[in-house]
Amino acid sequence: MKDGWKKALKTKNNYGVEVSGMSTILVVDDSSTMRMKCSQILKHHGFTVYEADNGEVALQKVEEVNPDVILLDIIMPKMDGYEVLRVLKNDEKYNKIPVILITVKAEGDDIVTGLNEGADDYVSKPFREQELVARVNAMVRVKYLFDKLTIQNQSLQKVNTELYNAHQTILEQEKISLVGQLMVGIHHELRNPLAAALSDAQIVLKFFRNEGEQFYFVSDIEEQLQRMKEILNNIFVKDTIELEEYIDGIQMVKLK
Repeated sequence: MKDGWKKALKTKNNYGVEVSGMSTILVVDDSSTMRMKCSQILKHHGFTVYEADNGEVALQKVEEVNPDVILLDIIMPKMDGYEVLRVLKNDEKYNKIPVILITVKAEGDDIVTGLNEGADDYVSKPFREQELVARVNAMVRVKYLFDKLTIQNQSLQKVNTELYNAHQTILEQEKISLVGQLMVGIHHELRNPLAAALSDAQIVLKFFRNEGEQFYFVSDIEEQLQRMKEILNNIFVKDTIELEEYIDGIQMVKLK
């Protein structure tokens, strides 16, 4: 569709992609005559138009409406077009909005300076209606494609994060699996010696019959051996093994 970039709700652009709503243009010029002329032309071609008569008001309007394209005069009171450009291009939220300079045809140096400051295009006064609309349409296409790429990049970043998290989960599961295998080996190696030591401690306790320091000493040993036995038995209970941070990125095994 020829005017697809500037039509109203759910029209298709030149790439066959549906665009919701009309493109928004901010016209910034201290001349009310020039603002009115630009606004009438753009509204006639289906754009939503906002106006600002100086740079300070322009920056306020940018925050309010977040336009798709800005038509910007260079020579204005309070804050000229170059200052507006510098503010916009240093703001990550708004530095991708295309800016078209409104210049006087003889002011070639102004065009070069404006482009160096970050302007994307220019239109010279006096301009024809067809030229203004064509340049605005071109910048709307640029803005649409950039927004589309931004969304795609965000989606890719989300997928990348999900893949990273999934990979980390797999690595964690593999670590736990290896720890489980290690625990089986430890259990096998310690089970018999531990059982023998525990049995000996229990025999000694019966011999001392609750008398003297030796009894309390051996009793404490017997309690610790019982604790070790419980830990070894927990190795084979589901969901009792987990890893927790120790120091300097080192993880240690924790048995619940």
